[in-house]
Amino acid sequence: VEPLRVISGPLTELPSVFTLMLDRVHREIWVSGCLGSPAILVFSMDDVNEVPPLRKISGAATGLVNACATVLDRLHDEVFVIDAAGAVRVFPRLADGDVAPLRTISGAATGLSLPAMGYLDLVHDELFVATLSGTARVKVFARTALGNVPPLRTLGLAGSGIVNPRGLLVDLEHDELIVVDLGDDAVRFYPRTASGSDSWLREIQGAETLLDAPHQVVLTEADELLIGNEGGLDANFIGHARTAVDNAAPIRYVAGPATNLSSPTGIATDRAKNCAEGNSVDGCIFRDNFEAGDVCYWSSGDGTQDCV
Repeated sequence: VEPLRVISGPLTELPSVFTLMLDRVHREIWVSGCLGSPAILVFSMDDVNEVPPLRKISGAATGLVNACATVLDRLHDEVFVIDAAGAVRVFPRLADGDVAPLRTISGAATGLSLPAMGYLDLVHDELFVATLSGTARVKVFARTALGNVPPLRTLGLAGSGIVNPRGLLVDLEHDELIVVDLGDDAVRFYPRTASGSDSWLREIQGAETLLDAPHQVVLTEADELLIGNEGGLDANFIGHARTAVDNAAPIRYVAGPATNLSSPTGIATDRAKNCAEGNSVDGCIFRDNFEAGDVCYWSSGDGTQDCV
């Protein structure tokens, strides 16, 4: 299938795109390039063809070296930037230009060795970070963590099955942590609070899954996991049921010359379920101080709500 629209060209300043983040409320796309890319670019969701970014976080004051991913916090109007140089830097959501971060998580105690992707769980006020080096590959920090602080907990010791994590996602409804593992071509589901060498509850893995160097993941309203598949010649991005197990075939996949896709890693959708990333239908309502179970999604079309 052909894309509905494309953003490309020199004016966009787009690097080799690594991850995407979608802000449905403000109708913005956040783009990260990772290795060799010290900038974060923001575009309108309605942009098409060759357009300059709306905003750009870049420059010496930012401290950014290898900006791999962004994690949006609309409640506190902040954006977390995962920097593979060994840090997480937090900026105002509307930051533009050469601006200093509000706070930074970095230092030996953090264990942030080649961090690449992250996820923010606003219900439990926790930041999950996937690292590409070190013993424990998933590290969890308090949302307000600052400086050279140890993680609250880590996951990835022997027995956990984690080899080379990429996409992270917290499924609040089922209290699960979803980890996409590029090293094993697998998607694994853990208890949300899993730590150390805790093993997975279930996994999606095998030739029939079409997983081939999978990266970023989102969970849609239809309980479908959409995954960017960097190595997938037969499937550039794939959709699996959240409940899929073992060597299950995907629900659907997209690939072929007409798509213009080549080794995609980042993926985002404006019909996603994971509110904390800013990917709801039109926004999210959290009630009662973000107590677990108090999450609502709504439709601007007919006003219907779905609360879990």
